[in-house]
Amino acid sequence: MKPILWIDACIREGSRTRELALAYLEARGQAYQHLDLSSLDIKPINEARLKEREALLAKGAFDDEFFALARQFAEAEEIVISAPFYDGSFPSILKIYFENISVGGICFRYEGPRPVGLVAAKRLVYVYTSGGPLTHSDQAFPYIKTLCGGLYGIPNIIPLSAECLDIDGMDANAIFAQAKAHAKEIAKK
Repeated sequence: MKPILWIDACIREGSRTRELALAYLEARGQAYQHLDLSSLDIKPINEARLKEREALLAKGAFDDEFFALARQFAEAEEIVISAPFYDGSFPSILKIYFENISVGGICFRYEGPRPVGLVAAKRLVYVYTSGGPLTHSDQAFPYIKTLCGGLYGIPNIIPLSAECLDIDGMDANAIFAQAKAHAKEIAKK
């Protein structure tokens, strides 16, 4: 069995989101590979990088280092993404990561106008925390579900969140403890 791929988009020391992801991974009880996005030198896809990618794809050079992150993602049997909730979404480093792994022929292909996912993972747990409520402003989980489920073909996209952690009068410790208990429940399924 391959280790779980943990994509960590938490950009602060002491991140509650990272702590919640670790609670899930510990309860899962399997080896995991930690991919700390803030330690990588990944860049947005600009015109020069797009031309490079297109040239490699035209040659069928899927084994090129340019596609290493895409291959790693596509081959993972289970994926955990930890990304705190920021301004209605997630840290930009995660979007840049997705830009770099969204490679036709590795993570998906098209059959006519329809995408067909090529990612091996049957399960993705998306871990996020928020200081406020997630109600109407949450664009993060729907994006993850559409991209990872719809394009990449991962059938089971599971949210794991803790919200209202910074609101006066809310018991942040109790909320976080409940989220950790939920992480353990999810891990056992």
